[in-house]
Amino acid sequence: MMLSISRLLFWIMLVFAPLAFGSVEPWALFLLTVICGAALSCYLLECRRGNLPFYRVPGQIPLLFLAVFMVLQIIPLPAGFLDFVSPETLSVWEKTAGLLTDARSWRISMDIKGTIMAMAIFSVCLGGYILAIQLLADRTMFKRTLLALACFGGLFAFFAIVQSIFTTDHALWFRYVPVSAMVFGSYVCHNHYAGLMEMLTPLTLALAVAHRPMRQFGTFKEKVIGFFEDRKTPLFLLLCFCAVIMVVSVFASLSRGGIISLCASLVVFGAGVAMNRRTRPLVAGNKGIFIFAGIILLAVSWFGWHRIDLRFGELPVLPSDEAGISRFHYWRDSTGIIADFPLAGTGLGSFETVFPAYQTFFSSDTVIAHAHNDYLELLSEGGIIAGGLFGLLFAGLFIKTRNRLKTRRERYAILICTGAASGIVAILFHGIVDFNLRITANALYFSILFALMVSAAHTRMRRGLGATYLPVCGGKTTLGALIGVLGVWLIMMVITFGVWLGETRTGFFKGKSITLNTPLPVLQKIESAAASAASVDPFEPTYALIHGDARLFAGDAEGAARAYSRALRQSPMRAEVLQKAGLAIAYSRGDMETADALMAAGVEFAPMRLSSYKQHAAFLFAAGRRAESLDVVRRAMVASPEKSRRFFRFMSDLGIKPAAMIDNLPTNATVFYRMALYVRSTGDDTLYVPLLEQAMRMDKADDPPPPGIYHHLARAYDRNNNIDAAIHVLEQGLGKYPARKPFLYELGRLYEKNNIHFKARQLYKMLYVRDPWYRDVRDRLAAMGG
Repeated sequence: MMLSISRLLFWIMLVFAPLAFGSVEPWALFLLTVICGAALSCYLLECRRGNLPFYRVPGQIPLLFLAVFMVLQIIPLPAGFLDFVSPETLSVWEKTAGLLTDARSWRISMDIKGTIMAMAIFSVCLGGYILAIQLLADRTMFKRTLLALACFGGLFAFFAIVQSIFTTDHALWFRYVPVSAMVFGSYVCHNHYAGLMEMLTPLTLALAVAHRPMRQFGTFKEKVIGFFEDRKTPLFLLLCFCAVIMVVSVFASLSRGGIISLCASLVVFGAGVAMNRRTRPLVAGNKGIFIFAGIILLAVSWFGWHRIDLRFGELPVLPSDEAGISRFHYWRDSTGIIADFPLAGTGLGSFETVFPAYQTFFSSDTVIAHAHNDYLELLSEGGIIAGGLFGLLFAGLFIKTRNRLKTRRERYAILICTGAASGIVAILFHGIVDFNLRITANALYFSILFALMVSAAHTRMRRGLGATYLPVCGGKTTLGALIGVLGVWLIMMVITFGVWLGETRTGFFKGKSITLNTPLPVLQKIESAAASAASVDPFEPTYALIHGDARLFAGDAEGAARAYSRALRQSPMRAEVLQKAGLAIAYSRGDMETADALMAAGVEFAPMRLSSYKQHAAFLFAAGRRAESLDVVRRAMVASPEKSRRFFRFMSDLGIKPAAMIDNLPTNATVFYRMALYVRSTGDDTLYVPLLEQAMRMDKADDPPPPGIYHHLARAYDRNNNIDAAIHVLEQGLGKYPARKPFLYELGRLYEKNNIHFKARQLYKMLYVRDPWYRDVRDRLAAMGG
């Protein structure tokens, strides 16, 4: 009975995980934890009764060390030990929460909630892996699971394709998702859907090859009749259809990383089958491979190759503007985290919190939650320790599987093992450009693929033989595993349920902003709701932050300081919390030194968050420290010259005149250009041209100033009838930006206005070749006889 329940829950878990929108939300993770824990507990209870064996799990030592390491990341460690393991981590705590408490022990993790949630996902994946190893030791269960996965993948892919035809903003037809998210199937992001399919496709293809009908002989008619009379043909055709539809769905999803990774996995699968002497006859000279490829090409053609071509044409090449921010920028800045926290990282699940401190580009995105590279993110959060343990785990499993596979003769086992390994290679390859393994469903399937690979190499497929080559554990090991599973399951179930319940209690204040005009009764309700949410999810710093905001605007600065302090002990690098804590300390205790240190830390840990600079500068200005306030503003303009206009307005609101602003400007062409536009908007034309000229003098060959400088300065000279100077400016601009069409046109107009017609004709002709319909260039050429 327990075994049947365990098997049923195992299959439910595999179906539920991807259908629950990737199981990335708290409710889905909670239910997945319940299902996985219950399934594994039922199996272990049956083992304790003596009805089932409990097999030794391959890779158990690295897995155990990984679990221990994750626990070490969230428990307080002595400052001396932490200084030895990660000096930068101790430095962060001393700059933040250490200013508000005299604690002598700190955690490795910079985001306790994030690390705990990573542990919850890891526990589900580990539980799924252990359970799969046990259940798949039975040959019948092994084969049924493979068929179930293939059919589920094909059905899921089919409905995902149909859904993509009729809607582009609803997941599973009913849940609205912004079009910009590129939803596909039940996944909000098409890349993660492709990640699931690229894991299942080689496995399904391997199963199809394993169930290929016997080779037919005779005439063409006899071969066709024999093919359809073979008892394997219906299943073979079904599996081929599932494989084809999964491949087509990946192409239809328009996931560039998914398409490349899938193709790579199919190449790996083909090479693996062809290189093995026992499976080589199955593909050698087989025309079915070309039929399979032809069907895929025809099916993809129905969706249109031009859409795929356009997607790959969008790949950025070293973009430099805000719209061109890409994964390359995330990767570059992630290396800074790795350099500062090389050994133990910043805590698994903490990337979103830590990354703003190392971000070197301005982005309109509210958060950057992932590095879009599983390896960089792992090294950032877990350091060399976690990276090394995962590396040892994967290498150990591959080596153990390869050594066992060398002794196997069953083609079925070899094919399935090769298919599972190819799916693993696909997701590992895709991990270079995405974060599939941070999606709970995909991480679970990744662990299941490892279990399938190991089981295919160890499970005996012929009747009359033992079940598996895996050794059986003793009764004490089984009892220990049962106690451990029950303990971890209960803890993770309570935590994930608390997170889910906490989110349901945020409805009153979710999306609301607290201001000076917020009535006191509303502030009290917000505080009560935040306290209620924190009572079930005590590791979420947002609830302490909201509690502190309500206290601060209610006039209780000391209560706000205590709430902000709690938030910092949970996540010390959040700039918003740091600066609000600084204000609360200043108002409640008058400790301006600590308040200033917290304000400065807010800027340090979010250098591209412009509001942090404003708040610190305003704080210093109100304290009478004008020079220091202006220095903060200057650093803000250096950090983001394109956004410097915001700080001109800010300084104006503080009562600073334009002349004083200019004295405070950094030596940056973009900043002076923006200042010129600002003073012109205020009606002060006397400074407009000098500022543009100053920006021009900051021109560098390797870093040209914005092209707008040349346009505006040339027009200003032209309005003052200084045509020669205007021509000189535009000639300089054309030298920096030779492909810019407005430069060609405006310089041609100036030449024409100055009666230098042969040069004007040359520029107009160049412009005509590039864009015949640009403004009135054709008419001007005709008027000049060109």
